[in-house]
Amino acid sequence: MAQLDNWLYQESTQRLLLVAPAGRGKSALLARWSQQLTTNNNLDVVFMPISLRFNTNREDNTFVILATRLAHLYRRQIPTNYANQSPQMWRGLVAEYLREPLPDGRQLLLILDGLDEAAWDVAADLLPLNLPP
Repeated sequence: MAQLDNWLYQESTQRLLLVAPAGRGKSALLARWSQQLTTNNNLDVVFMPISLRFNTNREDNTFVILATRLAHLYRRQIPTNYANQSPQMWRGLVAEYLREPLPDGRQLLLILDGLDEAAWDVAADLLPLNLPP
C-alpha cells in the first residue's frame, strides 16, 4: 500500500496499471487501499469493480454506475433523456465529467478493478487523454 500511496501523492503520472496473475490479491489490495483513503479529506475515491460474477462487466452497467457516482461528486443531475441510451452515450458522459476537476477542489481517484473481466474491448480510449491534475 505504501507504493500505491507514493504513486498517488508523489508521482506525476495520472494513470497506474496494476498487473499480476489471477488470485494474487490485486482486488483485495485495491479494496483495502481505497478504504484507507477515505480518511483523506482532500480526496474522493470511486471504486468500480468490474466483475462477471456480479454482472458489472458489461459496458452498459459499468458506465451507468460510473456516471451516476460521478454525477453525485460533480453535483450534477443525470440528463433525463439518458434512461435508455447506448453504452457509448454513458461512456461519453463519464468522459465529460472526468475532463473537469471536482467542483470543490478535491482530487478524484478512479479505481477500475478487474478490467480483464470486461465484456467489451478495453482500449487506450477508456479514459480521456486530458485529465485535470
